[in-house]
Amino acid sequence: MKFTNTKQIFQIFSLAILSLFFLMFQSHAKPYFSSDSLNFLSINSPISPNSKQYRDELSQIIAIQSKIDLDELELCAQEKNFTALTLMKRANISANPKQNPQLFTLLKNVTDTSISITDDFKNHFKTPRPYLVDSRVKMLISPSKGYAYPSGHTTGSYIYAHILGMIYPKKYAKLKEIAEEIAQHRILAGMHFPHDIEGGKKLALLILGGLTQNNNFQQDITKAKEEINKQ
Repeated sequence: MKFTNTKQIFQIFSLAILSLFFLMFQSHAKPYFSSDSLNFLSINSPISPNSKQYRDELSQIIAIQSKIDLDELELCAQEKNFTALTLMKRANISANPKQNPQLFTLLKNVTDTSISITDDFKNHFKTPRPYLVDSRVKMLISPSKGYAYPSGHTTGSYIYAHILGMIYPKKYAKLKEIAEEIAQHRILAGMHFPHDIEGGKKLALLILGGLTQNNNFQQDITKAKEEINKQ
């Protein structure tokens, strides 16, 4: 995939370096809670492969892929291994693990919580990705592991948008916009059905509800806010 200018290459390189720092923090993450406290039926079950809606969604993906915007496709590829830093960079939030350890402690624990719970939900429903169901759907980026429903990129990006929005309220609208872009790009890439995206949004709300009731999370986000407000 071609990158058109030096500035774009530098931005991608900078994000890669920050993401590496984030992943180093992530290796010591502790989830705030697990899926044991949740009901898999708290989100809608995936739609039946024999339903009209399922066939309509396949047609929708094929139509979207027939009008590919190369800039959007580049973003799809960049978002493959997204982290909270992906949203922060695009929302012009300046922070890093060295200067903002409380913020990144919070984010790493939120990430581990989101990933572990989403994986459990995916393994419960066990639905295939669109490009594996219909050969007309193209795999436009390198494939993601695991099942399709609910969309992990959607769950994670919406959780990040909300948590970061609590710390940077003036950025909340932009963060939600970025989260929606990441979610829609997963349809374009052939990785998800539209109902996977909706399931991911519902799971994000479910996890956020659990986080707001968790004492350790409340302590961590208070520390992160205090850290940012001092700077």
